[in-house]
Amino acid sequence: MLRHSPHRAETLYFWDRNMRKHLLGLTLIAGLAGCTSEFDSDRTEASSPVAKAEASAAADLTPESLATLRGSSTSFASLPDRGELLSYGGGRKARQSGAYSYHPVAISEAHALNAIGKGEMVVTMPDGKPLRLAYQRHEEQPDGNWTWIGGDADGSNNAVLTFGDKAVFGMISVGDDYYRVRTDATGAWVVATDRSRVASGGGQRASGPDFLAPPEGGGVLAASATSRLAKSGAAAAAVNEKATAVVDVVIGYSSSIATRQGSQAAAVTLVANLVALSNAAYASSGVNMRLRLVHAMSVTYADTSDNQDALQKLTGYDATTQQPITVDSAFTALRSARNEYGADVVAFVRGYREPEQDGCGIAWLLGMNQSGITVAGDAEFAYAVVSDGEDRDEGDGNTYFCSDYSLAHELGHVMGQAHNTQDAQGRAGAHTYSYGYRESSATGFFTIMAYPSGDNQIEAPYFANPAVNYLNRPTGTATADNVRSMNQTMPIIAQFRATVVPLGNVRSDFDGDGKSDVIFRNSSTGQNAIWKSVNIATQQQMATVASQAWIIAGTGDFNGDGKVDVLWRNTSTGNNVIWRSGLHSQQQTVATVANQNWKVAGVGDFNGDGVADILWRRADTGQNVIWLSGHHATQLTVATVVGGGWTVAGVGDFNGDGRSDILWRSTTTGNNTIWRSASSASQQAVTSVPSQAWRVAGVADFNGDGLDDVLWSNASTGANSIWRGGSSGSQQAVVSTGTAWAVAAVGDYDGDGRADILWRNSANGNNVYWKSGNHATQQPVAAVPNQAWKVFY
Repeated sequence: MLRHSPHRAETLYFWDRNMRKHLLGLTLIAGLAGCTSEFDSDRTEASSPVAKAEASAAADLTPESLATLRGSSTSFASLPDRGELLSYGGGRKARQSGAYSYHPVAISEAHALNAIGKGEMVVTMPDGKPLRLAYQRHEEQPDGNWTWIGGDADGSNNAVLTFGDKAVFGMISVGDDYYRVRTDATGAWVVATDRSRVASGGGQRASGPDFLAPPEGGGVLAASATSRLAKSGAAAAAVNEKATAVVDVVIGYSSSIATRQGSQAAAVTLVANLVALSNAAYASSGVNMRLRLVHAMSVTYADTSDNQDALQKLTGYDATTQQPITVDSAFTALRSARNEYGADVVAFVRGYREPEQDGCGIAWLLGMNQSGITVAGDAEFAYAVVSDGEDRDEGDGNTYFCSDYSLAHELGHVMGQAHNTQDAQGRAGAHTYSYGYRESSATGFFTIMAYPSGDNQIEAPYFANPAVNYLNRPTGTATADNVRSMNQTMPIIAQFRATVVPLGNVRSDFDGDGKSDVIFRNSSTGQNAIWKSVNIATQQQMATVASQAWIIAGTGDFNGDGKVDVLWRNTSTGNNVIWRSGLHSQQQTVATVANQNWKVAGVGDFNGDGVADILWRRADTGQNVIWLSGHHATQLTVATVVGGGWTVAGVGDFNGDGRSDILWRSTTTGNNTIWRSASSASQQAVTSVPSQAWRVAGVADFNGDGLDDVLWSNASTGANSIWRGGSSGSQQAVVSTGTAWAVAAVGDYDGDGRADILWRNSANGNNVYWKSGNHATQQPVAAVPNQAWKVFY
């Protein structure tokens, strides 16, 4: 249904919502080589760990190298990196669609990739002026699509650009102006809006709201919902098995989308960009959780029906009669994919048609009028229909264009969010403050969940939050605070299905199969090998790093592709490098930290974005800092800890909020404490252990409850104990061992969702792992008698 007042001109922008795998690993070698962190003014040229008789090629990416990596002859965004992202003109001509100018462009994906390492992207706008955007982060999809995200510190200029094999989509904002990057069967375009040609629309169209009210308590669908919540068939299991910071989504797209964009691959890139834009808005607004696209698929369903009708047929429920109806057979596969991939929510995106669809999207407003959201009552209504693109309305002769934030808006309804108070029509959301926000000025802005008051208002890529500013003005009020509400409802939505697609946060899972692996490194020869699932029969050779100055400083998924990477640090030069998925051929150089007083104290996801961060500590001064996503340009300061013998004993998520915490231990007093999300202002007291014979041997979730536990081991007696959630009040007994046995690593080696303990014998080289920390369920591991071989992670 229609949400906003349309802009009326020849064409109107309708304000209703109504890397390839391993590609990025090669991009940063040249860009960051020799880059020195802000820690230290001493500059040392970086050099990566190099395999025997092998040197890395430190050069910017070219279109040819990108095509080779993809296994294709050409790249869609194949423009060479000439220092900017776009080139205008070529064989195609610009076209005008009312107030909207389509500028044909060639795009340099190589520039975007190289801009990660160099820290800056240059985008020449249609007016010829260059826009310089600082790199902030990038996100990778397992299907090969990836997104570059960057902007200014104050958020006035920013870009979210998604690159695929056959297309590029995105949004570039310059102050209060916005430019869309779109791809169709003819190529790529930058779409600019000429506000002088956008006439006043004269108010809202005569249409209903873009949401439907689910029956109270879930109605007749609730009775059967529990049996469909997860493959385990239990609602409780869904809740317990998914203590994560993501809402998994499956998106179906109509066959017309693929035709319009030129290919199925381009359609998937479009879908990935809609998700990326939503996540960027979450991050900017202060929403803690993220969407995760676990599957996209084509759906053969006509674009010519009303969106409300499509939503009801997708859901299997008629909002007017309040009775179940037969699900349209066109949606059978999409609904089956929801269970197959464990999607909490489902969206169907189709090509926009007006007036047939009567708007740019529609969804069920869960928790409407503070009725509450529950897994059993609402999971079966977590569906949305979204329109994308532009179309001419034969009824009034105008052309309408749906906002690229339509998906974010409609899923906002699923998450319990209402429109702004002026346009909510008496329908509130999950909380009294679950409203969008718009400014009173006719030339002000409106947030993603709000309607504009008229055609001269601009859309802010934010959800309402009074604590966050856009253009130096607050984006919400105490009574219009979507973010506060979503941070409460999204964790419930995330329980609608148990996780099926591995989250990529399995410790030391280098191949993304949901099972932990271990690295053996030879301290004499520099040889390295990965034993997949700690099995010698499935080992993967790693490049040799002969110099023992190079150490494995940590492991983590630094690019969010679901595979763990290896962080190396040179204890002589201070150079640092990441090997994607443990592969030397997929390197990312990290800024040099020449001062060896700085040590990598731990790796974890401290901001809950699904990407690993690096925790640095300088013991002599007590300084601490986090590099978000392993990038020194996006640092998070941590409170200084001086004296007292305090050391970082471990990193883990002890409260299950999706953010890593720091476990501190004093080597002087034996005191211990946990800093939630690395914040000294949010501490959790931990029982003191004065005897220094006790050490933290590992941090992992040994019972699968979604909370990390602490494994203690006594080096003098061989005694062991697990503290669940870091609490001494909830201990798990662990059998004592001889002192020749030591904990070599912890990880989920059998993929059952519970961490295991890998033991190594320092006398004879025998190895064994205890499933879930239980001696009675131990599994043999091949012996490695040569003690020069050490286990890492």
